[in-house]
Formats: sequence, C-alpha cells, structure tokens
Amino acid sequence: MLAGMKAKAAAVGAKAKGGKDDAIAKMLQWINELRPILRAAGYAIHEVNLTVGIPPHAHLHLENIAPVDMAALDALLVRTEPKPLTNSQKAVVKLLKKVNSLEETIARKKWRLSGIGIHSGIIPAVELCLVPEDPTPNGDAEAAATPGDTPDEPDSVPAVEE
Repeated sequence: MLAGMKAKAAAVGAKAKGGKDDAIAKMLQWINELRPILRAAGYAIHEVNLTVGIPPHAHLHLENIAPVDMAALDALLVRTEPKPLTNSQKAVVKLLKKVNSLEETIARKKWRLSGIGIHSGIIPAVELCLVPEDPTPNGDAEAAATPGDTPDEPDSVPAVEE
C-alpha cells in the first residue's frame, strides 16, 4: 500500500513538473512571437523577469530603439499577414499606443519616461518607469508649482482661504 502511494505521488509530481515546463514554454513562445511586433512598434525587449508559479508570469523590460510610428501601430492591429495578432498581442499594441499618447502629459508634469515594462497575464498591463525631469531641489520646487489637477484637488475646486 505504501509503495502504491509513493508511486502515485511520484506520478503526480512528474505531471506537475511537466505542466510547469509546458506553461513556461508557452510563456516563452508568447514572448518570442511578441518580439517582432514590438520591434515594428519601435521597441525591443531588454530583459525578461520570469516568475515560475501557477500561472507563470513574465515582466518584459522594453527599450525604445526607434521613434514610435503610430501608423505602424495601427497597421499592426489590422494586419492579416503573416498572421493576425492574437487578442493579447493586440492588447499590448493598444497599450503602447496609450503610452505614446501619455508622453505629452508626463513631460508637462515635469517627468521623463525612462522605461516601459509589460506584465503578462490574461489582460496584459504596461508599467511606466518615470524619472523627474530635474531631480534637484529647484526641480522639485518647479514641479510642485506646476499648475494642474491633483487627485484630491482639481483645478475646478476653489482653494480654501484661511
């Protein structure tokens, strides 16, 4: 009886290991298929952090290698050759378009985009890494004095006088 339980446990362990290997292989295949899409959009993968878990997770660190061509991003979304984009690939392209549209806001608020990360998942997410435009105390004061909305005090709300 003990030998039978050990055999079953070994079989379950081998199946779990094979499943993890398959999941990692699928994740790496997804990343590999994304590489030419990212390059066409002006980005390249600089580094990948892979988390082995259930399910596995990847964080792709991108670098901007060419000016972002919005027309090229639009063309990617409707391409049919060599094959259409998958839903997750389309989601990544749409997120990169959003990043491009946010860059003006980021600059206006005295920040500079220093990196972009993509988190894998059922719905991929993009992480923006920002650095202050001017990291000196003068830059801090200038950024703090920049007019505009804050999460709890939009411009349309009058200031309270003391």
